[in-house]
Amino acid sequence: MSLPTEAGKLGSPVMDFIRNIEPIAVYVSLALEALVIGRLAHLRLARRYRFFVLYLGFDIARTLSLIFVANLDWHSRIYLWSWIVTAPIVWVTLALATIELFEHIHSQFEKEKSRALIAKTLLLLGSGIAIVLSALIGGLRDSSVVPLYRLALTVQRCVFFGCALLLLGQLAFFALAKMRLPANLSTHRRLLSVFVISLAAQRFASSASDKRIAEAANLAQVLIGCGCFVAWIIYLKAAGEMRHETQPISRAELAEIVERYEKSKELLRFGNR
Repeated sequence: MSLPTEAGKLGSPVMDFIRNIEPIAVYVSLALEALVIGRLAHLRLARRYRFFVLYLGFDIARTLSLIFVANLDWHSRIYLWSWIVTAPIVWVTLALATIELFEHIHSQFEKEKSRALIAKTLLLLGSGIAIVLSALIGGLRDSSVVPLYRLALTVQRCVFFGCALLLLGQLAFFALAKMRLPANLSTHRRLLSVFVISLAAQRFASSASDKRIAEAANLAQVLIGCGCFVAWIIYLKAAGEMRHETQPISRAELAEIVERYEKSKELLRFGNR
């Protein structure tokens, strides 16, 4: 859902186009979010990714209520206050969806304690950097903005930027280690990373002094979200279709397989004598 930006008369044709197309993009995004929830339920993945489903469901309800209350007038005071009141639930559900993803990833490598330790370190590092940067950028904002909105936006940046850093660190770790995950988990990890990073980038762009940048960032984030929702609908597979996928194994499990193979070869040699 788009973020409120400060009022300002931007009369260029490009900005008029953005303002005309953005409400349409928001409605399309809502429909796609509902389809993603339906797709996850159909594939029996809704319970597995329950916090992600909760985030999508609340985002739909929140956006529809804001449309009803303020008719998507992002410069109105009622929209601003409605956004502030409902923002904490968005932070919590999106953070839980990110943590939920990491729990599923770590379950694939239960014997690799070092990897879990690295992930926890990245979480702490990302959260620390996010808090510092968000506090600095929040303090540099125009003092004319509603103080409570400034506080809400700063906290939201902290949460979203921390989640984005965590997901980026996980992407880099898997790329460098050349590790594989089951297709559904890999797809969800990549798409959630793109989605959360786009949210974090849009939150920072919303404070730009040039409000054309903020308006364009709002539209770009909605369009990126639509693309992610379409990909979730298309690329997630049913559990039955995952049966023959290559599952990741740890080094200890691989060594055990090799040891059993060597023993079976010795038994065959003994039997042939």
